[in-house]
Amino acid sequence: MISEAINRICELAQRGMEAIMMDNNAREKTWFLPSSGEFKTYPKDPLKRNHIFTTLEGFTDYLTSKHCAEDSGIIFVGGGDIVVDMRYGDLLPQRARLPLNHSEEYSSLINMMGGLKQKELWRELITAQDGCLPPDLLLAIGQIQTSITGEGSAEVDNVGMGGSSSSNTVSVTFPKIGGKEQGTATIQVDWTWTGRVWSAFEHMSTLDLRLEIQQGETGLLFIFHPKRLDKMRDDTRLALVEHLKGAGLNNFTVHEGTL
Repeated sequence: MISEAINRICELAQRGMEAIMMDNNAREKTWFLPSSGEFKTYPKDPLKRNHIFTTLEGFTDYLTSKHCAEDSGIIFVGGGDIVVDMRYGDLLPQRARLPLNHSEEYSSLINMMGGLKQKELWRELITAQDGCLPPDLLLAIGQIQTSITGEGSAEVDNVGMGGSSSSNTVSVTFPKIGGKEQGTATIQVDWTWTGRVWSAFEHMSTLDLRLEIQQGETGLLFIFHPKRLDKMRDDTRLALVEHLKGAGLNNFTVHEGTL
């Protein structure tokens, strides 16, 4: 009898965890947890919490409410969401999640990194990027006043792109509207973007950009190349970790990572 019991316990340990006592008519079931060597009883059909929030305030308010007063867990801040396991290590995980969606200005910046035509860029600068980039950029782009046909014959000198030039600028020569005169626009290539990465986190991140202007088949294309983009993302994620650590979530620890 004793040897059979020992063999049974070893079998359960090898399988990780296994129900050893269960009455189909009972409202509870008992599990053996080999990690602690203990038996634990759970409701047969437990209430499982798995909430999704849309704001950081709603997420933290819930975790500090009476509904989570008995909980103690870990909050993980990843690249795409914040997930809290309110009973970390428990057999029946209770979780809440806040998706980290890109802000309007960061989504716009991603489009600018891919390249935009002059009118598309102008539209972004006066809407989503308003306050994120210096107004000098809008004025500089506005120097190029030509027709769609004229853009096709514009000439671009990207000599400042290498960073060795003292002026660090790019020059665009284009036919003015009407086609009788030539115009020249000199545009700075280095710019600094300031804005939110995630709509749920009111933290202002900064990113250095370098502007390249290409002559494409359908006209001028403005491309903004990021500098040390990974570092900016990491710094923003760590700033969110520190924000959560100071949000009064005393029952929870906060870590960078994913669940």
